[in-house]
Amino acid sequence: MKTKNVVFGRHPVLEALKSGKGFDKLMVLKTAKSPEISEITGIARAQGVSLQYVPIQKLNAITGKNHQGVIGLLSLVDYYKWDDVLMKAYDEGRSPIFLLLDHITDVGNFGAIARTALGAGVDAIIIPTKGGATISGDAIKSSAGALANIQVCRVEKLEQVVDDMKVNGITILAADMKATALVSEQNFTGPCCIILGSEESGVSGKLLKKCDAHFKLPMTEILESYNVSVSVGMILYETMRQRLQKD
Repeated sequence: MKTKNVVFGRHPVLEALKSGKGFDKLMVLKTAKSPEISEITGIARAQGVSLQYVPIQKLNAITGKNHQGVIGLLSLVDYYKWDDVLMKAYDEGRSPIFLLLDHITDVGNFGAIARTALGAGVDAIIIPTKGGATISGDAIKSSAGALANIQVCRVEKLEQVVDDMKVNGITILAADMKATALVSEQNFTGPCCIILGSEESGVSGKLLKKCDAHFKLPMTEILESYNVSVSVGMILYETMRQRLQKD
């Protein structure tokens, strides 16, 4: 593993957290117990950092040095708060577009989605703290640099974010193969959040129940589904078409 984004040792990790360094993930030895470990995990939870409790072999495989039972992987991008993004768009008199990715784990797809989203004027991509694609060097490469320029928001509970968005005037729309309405029948001109799920399981049932509308993409019976990054491109094309017509 490349070590330029790896921080290990209790004091270095703790200081990095306190200084505001962004972490994608913290790995803590299952049996590690100390005041410093408790402080590290407490701050990590407060900051929405993914925590994994792992065996010693996992930590030793990452570094042969004295890790003291804790290793952190620094984020390669900055993370933003979705409500800050929303308020900025409202202050500027714009209707924001959010993409919420429900446990899309493939880094190639994630990078391609980010590239399309940036080109289509998406304000931010929302991902879960756990269960989503890691923003690795491969993801940044597949995004052709877009991940360095689009805002990414990492949240602990996707369902809670959807509830809060609805209170703030955002329409929640989900891509769902079982829907009867087509993407072209939806209104994307106002503030909206578009939810997409993995190709294997789609958008979770809990999120689907919270949506204002579900839609599907037109498709022949030959295929079961489009690649998720291709789906994003088709949906955002329709979104841009409607907004340009409105203007």
